[in-house]
Amino acid sequence: LIKDVTLRELVEKIEVRKKTWREVIADIHDLFREKLTPAERQAIREGFTQNNRIEDLCNKAADPVHYADLPEPVRQPLKDFFTELYTDVLKRKPFEDAYETLKAYFDKLTDASGLTVCPFCALNDLKSRFHDGRDAFDHFLPKSAYPFNSINFRNLAPICHECNSDEKLAKDPLFGGAGKMGRRSATYPFANKVAEIAVTVTFTADLNSIRVASLEPSQFQVHLTCAEVEAAATWDAVFDVRRRYAGKICQKMSEWLQELCKEYRRRKGRMDVEQFFEDKLEDFRESPLASGNFLRYAIFSKLWGDGILAASMREMMANE
Repeated sequence: LIKDVTLRELVEKIEVRKKTWREVIADIHDLFREKLTPAERQAIREGFTQNNRIEDLCNKAADPVHYADLPEPVRQPLKDFFTELYTDVLKRKPFEDAYETLKAYFDKLTDASGLTVCPFCALNDLKSRFHDGRDAFDHFLPKSAYPFNSINFRNLAPICHECNSDEKLAKDPLFGGAGKMGRRSATYPFANKVAEIAVTVTFTADLNSIRVASLEPSQFQVHLTCAEVEAAATWDAVFDVRRRYAGKICQKMSEWLQELCKEYRRRKGRMDVEQFFEDKLEDFRESPLASGNFLRYAIFSKLWGDGILAASMREMMANE
């Protein structure tokens, strides 16, 4: 029995695979009644509860249920049903008219959180309410693997195209190896307290051989430091952020160095280079998500501490 009056009307209005949504639900109901034992039906009820405890699943405080764990007679019908809830039903006009569009929800979510960059990489800007379209929602626990939570909005996080389509794809944050032996913790996307992850750099090449304006990824390493060591490792495994951060540093290094030189010339005479650089590091610290500042802080503080940055700035200004 569907108690929500609006939803009860929608199951008659919306068609899925040339059937009303109500008929699709009725078909699954009949399968449960005819093909499953009482114990199997109870296990599915418990699985529904478990798979919607998204934060507990990320923290390893609950064990998830996969489609492969479901009884065979209902496995594919349930997979089709929960996939279509997101890909089809949620985007039908009657549903959008009764509730709201995914674009409207995306805009409210990013406005309320102040989110302007991808929360998974912090490298790419997200679209805003000022854009006609929106970026994707990521099923943090992939809808291809997990039943029951395809439209749980605590499992749907805004994500940039690069993270979604090039990196994460169908990777499972909860498992890093074959079978259930690879169970791992992951950072819950909607956690009230975001895990603080420090990005640092160490050089693997001889510093005297490095031309800062034309760094190569082979010359240094990016490190992630976090109290939640396993969750940080999962984040890197799923989104490949260390490699991408190194690539971004190399891509932007010449531009960032030119900006430093330009600003220093404007301020020259008002402060020495040490004070100038301390001020710039503070700027990067205060606005880490603006223009890749968290990466600028990591690489510039390392170069400054190793005595390379000042020489590189002098060389660049002398050649201009």
